[in-house]
Amino acid sequence: MRTTASVFLLLLLAASPALADDPPTSEVSESSRSSDAASPDVSIAVGARVSNFGAGGAVELRLRTASEIQVGVDASAGRDWDVFVGGHAAHDARRFDVGTSLLAPVWRRDDVTMSIGARAYLRRLASATSTSNLAPTSSWAAGLDLALLLHAPIRERGMLRVGAVVPIGFEVSPEFHADTTGSGGALLSLGGAVALSDHLALTVDVDAGGAFGANGDGMKLLARGTVALRFQPGARRWLRF
Repeated sequence: MRTTASVFLLLLLAASPALADDPPTSEVSESSRSSDAASPDVSIAVGARVSNFGAGGAVELRLRTASEIQVGVDASAGRDWDVFVGGHAAHDARRFDVGTSLLAPVWRRDDVTMSIGARAYLRRLASATSTSNLAPTSSWAAGLDLALLLHAPIRERGMLRVGAVVPIGFEVSPEFHADTTGSGGALLSLGGAVALSDHLALTVDVDAGGAFGANGDGMKLLARGTVALRFQPGARRWLRF
């Protein structure tokens, strides 16, 4: 019996260091996973935009910080078939715009997140055609889109986005007018994303509503949609806008 007890005691003492080492290993693993989840991410999106004013292509680079705030820069080019240049109706204008955006979460409950967003942009219209020989053919405009968005996951591979966007834009040259694409009013926003792989997502967004455009004009319908592929080379969690 003494021999059996001694062997048992030796086995217990031999196992004790291994048991004591387990918690630190687990803590390091958990810390590593937590650090990875909070690390910044970069995403690149390439897509197409269409509205009741025109269509074109766009590219966007976005950074998501550890605090989940997103900042981005974007550029797009295309054609607008119905425009106002210097207060004159025109059509078939080339459109170029660059912008910078910010998206910040302000409330979260379970997996549902509410965020506020803003996008400031500068837009150029060129080579517009008009029935008047005195009408200018190009213009510059600046604007700011404000948004309140709610995001919710759909199963394991989907994300739904709903909210409202308020467009504020003005032509600043050759004259000062409310921008063709609207100033004031509000647009309902509906969008979503689906994961195609760990690092690639397909996003679809649609905004529609009433907005004022050009001085003296009444409210117009503004509808626009975007389809894009978003590539996130360093992120395993793709559910981001």
